[in-house]
Amino acid sequence: MKNKIFSMGIISMFLLANFATLPITGISINKKNMKTRAPINYLGFAPENITIKDDALHQPDKLCHMETWYFNAVFGNNFSMAIVVSVLQVGSRGSLLAGLYLYRDSELKVYTRKVCLSEHFHASQEEPFIKMRDEQILRGRIDNTTGSWIYDVSLKNDNCGVNLQFTKTAEGWKGHHFLGWWLVIPRLHVQGTITLDGKTINVTGNGYHDHNIYPIYAPFTTKGYHFARLGGNSLCITWAVVTKNRFSEGMIAILNQGKMNYLKIGSNGINFTVEESMYDRGELIPKIFSLKINNDRLQVNVTMETLAVHCIRYPTIKYWRYHLRVSGTITLGSFTEKIDSVEISELMRFC
Repeated sequence: MKNKIFSMGIISMFLLANFATLPITGISINKKNMKTRAPINYLGFAPENITIKDDALHQPDKLCHMETWYFNAVFGNNFSMAIVVSVLQVGSRGSLLAGLYLYRDSELKVYTRKVCLSEHFHASQEEPFIKMRDEQILRGRIDNTTGSWIYDVSLKNDNCGVNLQFTKTAEGWKGHHFLGWWLVIPRLHVQGTITLDGKTINVTGNGYHDHNIYPIYAPFTTKGYHFARLGGNSLCITWAVVTKNRFSEGMIAILNQGKMNYLKIGSNGINFTVEESMYDRGELIPKIFSLKINNDRLQVNVTMETLAVHCIRYPTIKYWRYHLRVSGTITLGSFTEKIDSVEISELMRFC
């Protein structure tokens, strides 16, 4: 009984959040002419190949940890979505929180969540599989005929929900950084249905998936991160600025080429610049930012401009989900891909 109360007490921190949709308002500060410190590359992050089992539930290597499966997708009919499934493990006990966010024209339209304790959910340690009571939320598998990695993602409420299939179209990778462990599949083809106000809508688009493991004390030892995926059909870059403290932050940048190849981009020649900032919920956050890379074979010149930002607050966390207009070019060798797309980005700061 004490274990149940303790688990529920910790998960309640995540249920006290104040969820709101925020328009782009406030003071913009032009930082274009200010010198922006280029983050120090976090040399400890070394991407490795992944297996389908890597994306399954992990046993805690400490007393407790938080494990999160995250999917987002931008569809061709002005809809987008994000779904977050979090498992908090405390010894042999655990709690699960699943949240679905549906957006239209970059503005939040629906948020729904479900929560339960360990006796009411099952998460496999062999494959990505999570079931809450009688509802399957996530299942990842490898198709026996095509070899494709396919994720079935579903979360429903009375008159809203999603039933989507994510198919991997770029190679995934994993590694460790300041905050913990990170597995990324940067590009997936997404198809299925969303339900909004009782109406079912067919959707197709492009998606992103990651899987994170954090120690429960992460908010007290690190400051947060900012990340995004950007690119086209052939080339895409996943970047993250991970902040340990005001003296130490790391820039992670991984290039995916086609379906099979990826490589870590060294810190030389990388410039991440906040061109313009704005205040939101009393915090100064980026509004327009750019990523420029110039080395022997790779040249990147991309600008990311905020369309809308949705702030999600927890007792110890401030979290902003961006919809961005991304424009520019990525050149690898003699091949150049033009980028003009809407992408989802995440900024998290520990209070």
